[in-house]
Amino acid sequence: MKRIKQIIAGVILISLTLLSCNELVSPVDGGPPLDWQDGEAITDADDSHFSESELERFQKNAKILAVEYILDAHPDQEKIPNELVELYYNGLVHVANSSYPEAEKVIGQKSIDARGTYSMREILVNADTTESANLLESWREKEAMTGNSDVDDIIAEFGLSVTAYSELKSMPYAMVTMQTEELLNVLPVAEKFEQLDGITSAGPNGIMGDGSTILAEIMDDHLRLQFVYGWGDCPAGCINKRVWDFNVYQNGTVEFDGVSGSSLEN
Repeated sequence: MKRIKQIIAGVILISLTLLSCNELVSPVDGGPPLDWQDGEAITDADDSHFSESELERFQKNAKILAVEYILDAHPDQEKIPNELVELYYNGLVHVANSSYPEAEKVIGQKSIDARGTYSMREILVNADTTESANLLESWREKEAMTGNSDVDDIIAEFGLSVTAYSELKSMPYAMVTMQTEELLNVLPVAEKFEQLDGITSAGPNGIMGDGSTILAEIMDDHLRLQFVYGWGDCPAGCINKRVWDFNVYQNGTVEFDGVSGSSLEN
């Protein structure tokens, strides 16, 4: 009888552990390193119960985090790997699925989203109207292809379209806004335009001010997600910030690692 009670107690203990796996303090011993390039960096998260708008939000945040990673780690790399986007997507969904009240606070109540350094998918191209008349003739009509093979090769490679065009009457100067449906690191793409005759400058469309955001760091065995809530004159730079830290391990385990920053919240 005593032996049976011990077995039952053991089964209950195992069941409770499995039910609360999203709150384990550490990953399973001997778990694989978080190598996102192998396509299995973090186990797929269950996203079946989220609405379409929530899924779009997770996906957009994951793409911003992926672009920010490439900007920092590989600034010359043009393409954004799908595996990297998936890593951040699964990490975010695992946090949302966890039972931590802090997760509901940052994702639901505070509605904290990632804030990129640049506007995704946009490139601003500035041209001299006297030296680039053949290019601008097409761009003025919102036609991306120009008949210039050097320009058109870039347009075709990255699937760019012209979304806005303007000229200064007082100066031989035109500004063209180009957009791509493909997720890119727009910095090296803009540099390709700068090498062309008649193009005076090119670059990304920067995001002004400050605000709440999500920061991410890829560690050896987990993904660290920081939800930053900012308030107080954020257009000039948020005076106050509060940060919630979460670690997501390869097996989907989520660990809430504390909160820091300003003690007052609005």
